Amino acid sequence: MKRNTLILLGILGSVVLVIALYVGGFIWIVPKMHDETLTKFSNQIFSVQLPADTTQVDSISVIGQQFANGNHCDYLAARLLETSLQKEKLENDFEENYQGTSKLQFIWLDESNAYTDDIFDSSKIYSLDDWLDQHAQTSKADVVVYLFEGHMTSSFDYRCR
Repeated sequence: MKRNTLILLGILGSVVLVIALYVGGFIWIVPKMHDETLTKFSNQIFSVQLPADTTQVDSISVIGQQFANGNHCDYLAARLLETSLQKEKLENDFEENYQGTSKLQFIWLDESNAYTDDIFDSSKIYSLDDWLDQHAQTSKADVVVYLFEGHMTSSFDYRCR
């Protein structure tokens, strides 16, 4: 009888431990690992020195499901800039100084595109669109320089559901 009780307690303890590890991983461990990856990802763009006659208005660095549907984590890092440089000059300066592996992208706020036009576009990055909407009324920014990697990891992170 005692042996059966000890076995039952061992099984119950193991089940509780597995559940605790799963919940701890979902809420704390995996998100912390994703945050460290996001910091390294974001540093690719945040470490680029701004060209002359250019100032940063704001920046954003986000992990979560930001594009399409599904069960995945997306990474976004962006800088909102005010500049007096011509489009080609600013883009060339950034591309020459950029050392990262992700694709460097630009959104010019004086041009017609999915982010400046008030239209539905399924290819928009949700968090980037919301962030730009917040600054549209109050900022004199000219361009967004950003990195985006979609479907980077599985969603064993509460922010990616």
